[in-house]
Amino acid sequence: MIKRLQHRPDSPCSWFACICASVCYALNLGFCLSFGVMLPELMEEFNEGRQKTVWVGSLTIALAYFLCPLGSFLSQTIGCRLATILGGVICAVGLLLASFSSSLLWMFVTYSSLYGLGASIIYMTSFVITAKNFVKWKSLAVGIVSVGGSVGILALGPLLQLLNDMVGWRGTYRIMSLAFSVVCACGATFGDPIRDQSAEELDNPVETLSTMDTSEMADLDNTAMPTMDTSEVKDLDNTALPTMDTSLVKDLDSTALPTMDNFFSKIFGQHSNADNGHF
Repeated sequence: MIKRLQHRPDSPCSWFACICASVCYALNLGFCLSFGVMLPELMEEFNEGRQKTVWVGSLTIALAYFLCPLGSFLSQTIGCRLATILGGVICAVGLLLASFSSSLLWMFVTYSSLYGLGASIIYMTSFVITAKNFVKWKSLAVGIVSVGGSVGILALGPLLQLLNDMVGWRGTYRIMSLAFSVVCACGATFGDPIRDQSAEELDNPVETLSTMDTSEMADLDNTAMPTMDTSEVKDLDNTALPTMDTSLVKDLDSTALPTMDNFFSKIFGQHSNADNGHF
């Protein structure tokens, strides 16, 4: 069964996983950022002010992003499939317990803490599995998942208001608890693709060199650079630059510039002739 779920990157199964990741991200982000719809009902139910009640939603959003390293760690250790299912179960349990809350403090424990933890796991696995499933179309796939979050924000706001008017805020939380079972179903499709050996070597060049046989390393050292014969080096030294005849250098030294003795003799000879003519 596990072999049947395996697929190659950029395959139709990869696009199906991308769509499922977009659905997970839409439900997660849409419900998390639509807390303002439930805020008046919670204020009236618990008889608390806006300043205190709004912290329930603010803490949820903060934990959903602050605990993203934990979601990334779970994606690398237990896999994106199990991590997404775990996040969906945590969100469903948190919303179900929040519907039975009798005080605002219990909302902090169930909705803010439990749902915020599950939301952070779903948030990370949606993007991690998309990046793993694509090589050529990775940028487009990540963009599609991001669009899913925008669609979720636009759709869940009016939907939550409709459910709130029909069944109240407790019934709305219970319905959304069932809706997060869709996240668990979508997470079942988050299988890691089969990677080619060449792609793995490009991703982990250090591990590839460490696992290389010593005989292969020896062959690599012997064939890496071509050797040059020493006779060729001697010929290169003998013919690299043309030699200059030493007689030319002697003639150049004798005729290039007048010597200082000749120079002073000419000057003092002219002065002596001028003095003889004057007297």
